[in-house]
Amino acid sequence: MKSLLLPLLAALALPTAVNAFGKYPSSYEAHQACQKFRSNRKDKPDSHCKQEYNTRQIMYIRNYHCQNRKFDNWGKPIKCGSLKIIKRFRY
Repeated sequence: MKSLLLPLLAALALPTAVNAFGKYPSSYEAHQACQKFRSNRKDKPDSHCKQEYNTRQIMYIRNYHCQNRKFDNWGKPIKCGSLKIIKRFRY
């Protein structure tokens, strides 16, 4: 029984330990990947790559700048969608 218990515990602990580290080795590389992802998108003017230090990730967020501006250049109110996280770049 003990010989089966140790491999079982190791198999359960391994996936959680692997997911603790991100895909990118540094925040700089994760930010570069986010910028590259952003350059290939159509919603580029109204998006942002925002770094979140607590969770060690950079998030590509749509409708980011639209939320900060309430009026366009002619004084008309801007209709914005809600903020939406499109992709996460973990480091």
